[in-house]
Amino acid sequence: MYLNSAAAGLFPGRFPARLYRGACQASSASRDANRGKAMTKYAFFFSYSSESWARMISAPGDRTAAVRQVLGALGGSLECIYWMFGSHDGIAIAELPDSVSAAAASIAVSSTGAIVNNETRVLLTQEQLGQALEQASTATQAFQRPGQQS
Repeated sequence: MYLNSAAAGLFPGRFPARLYRGACQASSASRDANRGKAMTKYAFFFSYSSESWARMISAPGDRTAAVRQVLGALGGSLECIYWMFGSHDGIAIAELPDSVSAAAASIAVSSTGAIVNNETRVLLTQEQLGQALEQASTATQAFQRPGQQS
């Protein structure tokens, strides 16, 4: 589990320094080295079960290793993981070959019961957004609002 230094201060001596150092390691390449295929970035929002939190409190550890292992098994990699307050406990930014791989990661982790709420979002670069807006311009011209069909 990664904690920021302020959170670690709430539990002095409880969490080793290595557990609350920054967890983000941005990937310099967005291509799958094994296939030469462009990788897609996904944001995985997750919330742990109360049982998972209890286990992590009694035995704190680096959860990024487990996340990397799951993503690696699917041909992907972890770019970044952050913990947060609110409706989700954390967010992981990952690169995976395709949406099927992203769905597999989500299903695999959710099936363990350790995660009680899991949402996956595809992330777009500025360039991809520009391409989507171009396509949306064409699609908007073709779209007919209800009641306006010819």
